[in-house]
Amino acid sequence: MKAVYDDIQALLSRDGYPSVLRPTAARDYELAVMPPIDSGGRPALVITHLGGEWYVGGLRVRGVPKFRIGGRTNVFTAVRSLLPLVSASPAGIPPAEFDAIKARFDLVPISLGTWHSLLDNERSRRDAARGWTTLSKAANSAAWDEFERRFPLRLGMSPETWPAINEPSPSVTFDLTQVCDLARSEGADGGRGYAAAECELERHFLRCFRGCTPTDGRVLALNYNHDGYSFDPAALAEPHEDDLWPETMAPIDEYRVFGPPGYHFGAFAHPWERSLCVFGRAFLDAVLSDRPRWLGPILRRRA
Repeated sequence: MKAVYDDIQALLSRDGYPSVLRPTAARDYELAVMPPIDSGGRPALVITHLGGEWYVGGLRVRGVPKFRIGGRTNVFTAVRSLLPLVSASPAGIPPAEFDAIKARFDLVPISLGTWHSLLDNERSRRDAARGWTTLSKAANSAAWDEFERRFPLRLGMSPETWPAINEPSPSVTFDLTQVCDLARSEGADGGRGYAAAECELERHFLRCFRGCTPTDGRVLALNYNHDGYSFDPAALAEPHEDDLWPETMAPIDEYRVFGPPGYHFGAFAHPWERSLCVFGRAFLDAVLSDRPRWLGPILRRRA
């Protein structure tokens, strides 16, 4: 699929429209096309392939287009016709001209609710194909209840509330500020610095999970504000920079938990302290062995 985006990007570049190809969690990529005027850095249009169909700025393109360098397909010509209008009028395309373009290129508007449903469905499909099983609401709630019975959770942005759990013995809490800073500044290099760091962490922890999880065992990956997952470490493919885990090891924005049911080993990510607490003797020994450079300084150690 990336080759198709590359073809579209080459055509747009030839016509003077810069664009940025970005990997995303819910779909393989999206192509953000920039207007040739100062619009505060906001993209004029986003092109993406979702659920087997193409979307241009929130409009579904009917049919299955084919792409080739030098060609003029319905998706590309639709984008090429919409861009000058968006660029000339960032507040919105005049309704009459917009209706004419929709009719000409057979574009179908979709509601915001439909768009989010498409994203959720595509995310679940892709995650399942990669070995991640989305927990049901009941299973997710039960998993968090079990964790909080063992590790009562204290939510808080203030250092007075840290650590957020009664860190068990043995455990080590690492400072992941450096990775979090990369995530915050990802616009400078298109996110490549953060993606490389997170990928290195995921590869390391996957090896550790594989070494500590019995055959056919599963690991939970929980997010405090979203649906969680389970995965079989032995069956999970190696992560790479364009295919990171749906739940990151770095504590970005959310409280996260990784560990098997019962939590006799695992990791707890704290978004405000920017820390990762790793616990369980064998798991901790595996994590400390050949420790990746992105697993930062030790904040606390429980013997």
